[in-house]
Order: sequence, then C-alpha cells, then structure tokens
Amino acid sequence: KKGNLGVSAFFSGNAQLNSRTVNSLNKETFNVDRTNISQLFQTGNSDFKRGGYQSGLNFNWTLSKKDELSASLGLNHFGNDNQGLTAITQSQQDAGNAPFTILSNRNSLNHFSSNSTDYSLAYKRTFNKEDQELDILYTESASNNKVNFSQQQDYSMEAFPTSGLISSNSGKNVEKNLSLDYTYPFNKKTSLETGVKTIFETLNSHTLSDTLAGNGSYLPNANQT
Repeated sequence: KKGNLGVSAFFSGNAQLNSRTVNSLNKETFNVDRTNISQLFQTGNSDFKRGGYQSGLNFNWTLSKKDELSASLGLNHFGNDNQGLTAITQSQQDAGNAPFTILSNRNSLNHFSSNSTDYSLAYKRTFNKEDQELDILYTESASNNKVNFSQQQDYSMEAFPTSGLISSNSGKNVEKNLSLDYTYPFNKKTSLETGVKTIFETLNSHTLSDTLAGNGSYLPNANQT
C-alpha cells in the first residue's frame, strides 16, 4: 500500500499425483434348475489425475476521508482426466444349445475442465453523522464448464461390430449482482437500514453426441443431443 492506494495479489495451485485403480467384477445368474446360466467377468484399470489453481488481484483506493472504492478480480481453474481399459468376458449356456463366449475390450476416456472469472466493484460513503453509511456493490461471476467423454468397445468375434460413443457437454453460467444499502441512525438505539438488490443470471448448456456407425465413422446422435 502506498498513499491512498493499496494493491494485493495472490496465487495458489494444487495437483494430485497420477493414480491407478484396479477393478474386477464376477457375476453369475441362473434359473432354479440351472438350465440357463450366464456369467459376466470384467477386469481392468483406470488412471486418474487432477489439478487446479486460483489467482486474483485486489485494489483499494481511499478517495477521501468519507469515500472509498475497492475492486477485485479472481481467476479459477480446475480439471481432471480419467482413462480406463476393461477386458470383458460374457458366457451363456442354455438348455439344448451349445455354450458360447463373447470377448471384448472397452476403452473409456473422461475429461472435465472448469474455468471461472469473478469481478467485484464496491463504493463506500460515510457521513458526518456516526454510523450513517451508503454502500454500493457490483459483482459478476462467469464460469465455463466442459465435459468430454468417449467410449469404444471392440469384440473378438466378427459377428459383433465395434460400438462407440463420443459426447461433449459444455455449459456457461453468468451471474451479475447489483446492490445498494443505506443506514441512517436516528439515535444510539434506533436506526434505519434499507436497500435494494437485483440479480441477473444467464445459463446455457449444450450436449453433442456421436455414435459409431458400421462404416467406422461417427455420426450425430439426435436422441442424445
């Protein structure tokens, strides 16, 4: 701080070391006399990582003995990634039919990111009368979030085509607040506090999905978009 002007800044960040999770599933279903038996066996792993940071600036300006102006700017980021591979074995045995087994591998990828910016501007006015005060505050917060997801399952048998899905979901949220507060003390025991506040909010979200077609290309999926 120098004279009537004060400035401060900050930055912080964090990250998680990459981690791997191993998972498995063994499920068997059958009827009472065990003439119809199905088994599902899955084994795989997923790698996960995440990180983020925060930074900001703050200003404070003393215009006069009774007038003060302050402002702030903040930036935030957070994201994570999850990638996994799962080997799947499906077995089926029916009475009167030869047992069969389906082998497949499923690859999945999930990415999430969030970015936001926060602003604020405040004005404070005091008066000769003790505790008489006028406060005006404007704040705005804008955030952008995005999720990307993909999954593809490949079968060892040509009778089963490869299946896959790619999706992207993006959202934006903007909120603006404007408030005015006024305090007037009549005496040490009685005072008037009044004010007004308005909020404007805009929220948008879009989802796009593509499904893997038989020719190996991804086509828009209208049912999930």
